[in-house]
Amino acid sequence: MAVHTGNEISIDELVQIVKSKDSSGYPLDALPCTLRYAVTEVCAILKAPISLAATSAIATLSAACQGHNNVRIPSGVTGSVSLFVLAVAESGERKTSVERRFTQCITDFENLHMASVEQKEQEYEVQDATRRKAIKTLQSKIANSIAQGAPVEELTQRLQAITSQCPIRPRRPQLIYVDSTPEALLQGLHQNLPSAALFSSEGSSILNGNAARNIPALNALWDAATDIRVNRVKSDSFRLHDARLTMSIMIQPDLLRQFLGRKNGEARNSGLLARMLVAYPPSTQGTRTIGDTPRFHEFWVKSFHTHINKILSQYYSADGRINEKRQTIEFSWEAREAWIHYYNTIESELTANGALADVRDHASKIAENMARMAALFQIIQCQGTDIDIDSIEGAAKICLWHLQEFKRLFGDAQQMSEDYSNARALEKWLWDKTLSYYQHQHQHQHQHQHQQFWISKTNIYRYAPPKLRHKIALDKALDILMVEGKIIQGMIEKKMFFAITQNIQLPPRLTNTFSKWDT
Repeated sequence: MAVHTGNEISIDELVQIVKSKDSSGYPLDALPCTLRYAVTEVCAILKAPISLAATSAIATLSAACQGHNNVRIPSGVTGSVSLFVLAVAESGERKTSVERRFTQCITDFENLHMASVEQKEQEYEVQDATRRKAIKTLQSKIANSIAQGAPVEELTQRLQAITSQCPIRPRRPQLIYVDSTPEALLQGLHQNLPSAALFSSEGSSILNGNAARNIPALNALWDAATDIRVNRVKSDSFRLHDARLTMSIMIQPDLLRQFLGRKNGEARNSGLLARMLVAYPPSTQGTRTIGDTPRFHEFWVKSFHTHINKILSQYYSADGRINEKRQTIEFSWEAREAWIHYYNTIESELTANGALADVRDHASKIAENMARMAALFQIIQCQGTDIDIDSIEGAAKICLWHLQEFKRLFGDAQQMSEDYSNARALEKWLWDKTLSYYQHQHQHQHQHQHQQFWISKTNIYRYAPPKLRHKIALDKALDILMVEGKIIQGMIEKKMFFAITQNIQLPPRLTNTFSKWDT
């Protein structure tokens, strides 16, 4: 396609440029063109990681579609099209900017319909206040009549009539809840639209603290449970009927590790992570230089918004009433056969010796996520109601990428564990010390130059980052680096030393002797 985003470059050329700068291997080409090109534009403008932008775009699509669409999975179950996504990224990765680029159309939709609702809310408040005052007055009259021995039948009937005539609170057209607590989210699903999207660029408010007690309710919403009982101590309890939830959480690595470290694996066992499509993209910080780049008119971002607005328009009927009817999207025969193949392939790897044995919780749900995503892709492509082979193949590529990402982070390798984090911190510290030594040698043009720089374990313990100044933590970090081949161990003068093994660009004068740091 030769649509241009600037004066000199086509969108397809831009896709290739964005892909060439991303090392995560995210299957950008598997996205439908409307999504793919919008994600490409956002990545080019904000210089954000592809998977960060893609998960945000998919979550926005999920939020728009879930209110009036279901999908009938080839296994025979009819369920939600809602997705939960989790993006792990350091501070400064432009998480919030990326999110706003995609969700702005939903915010505009909410604002458009809010004015009429606010007028109705004022009328409701007047009616409710009048009703409450009437109830209080009648209760007082009944109490006085009882005290005086007068009959209260008529007053009681009037009280029952007024009590039963409760005005209906108008429902706000709120879809997006930003950094809301789960308590507020559940209350909003009860009072407003029964479809919501929780977007949190500071995911610790969801995954940590007191919010954890609501994780079963969040899991039930992903499962599309018909009725969810929400119990409250300080306010009225209520039921959520056929509600839908999309969740898009962005969180910093250390805060996620804090969540994972809670109560002997309770966090992982809660099931919330297993339902999420996870991405932890390489940082683009340090490479986001400003150069001679083409002008962007955000043609494809605007096209994405147009598609989302068309989907959102289904929330209201012509007379302004909320439309809660859902259509069910079916699989075509070819797509059904493809989905069954993926399901069976994944299932066969869940055995004790299978490739996915260490991530069974997530792998057992990936086929359902695949079906949901395929339905979303079919909707935005506006190609009838049956999911075609292209939609399921695209969804499969993306979900399988997320499955590998989940395995990398939470499987046996445990790259999100505290031990792994400590190993990375130690590796960086060893590199800094080694490079600093070589730079000092080169600057002072020492006659006795060195290629291998050894650091004693004693000095590592004394001067490494504070979290490594504990014997168990340090030993585990050293073990990980040795298994990875990042460092080597040696005994010098009856003391234990370590040195990094990767090749370092050394100044020409350095010779092949060694030096050691042991104070």
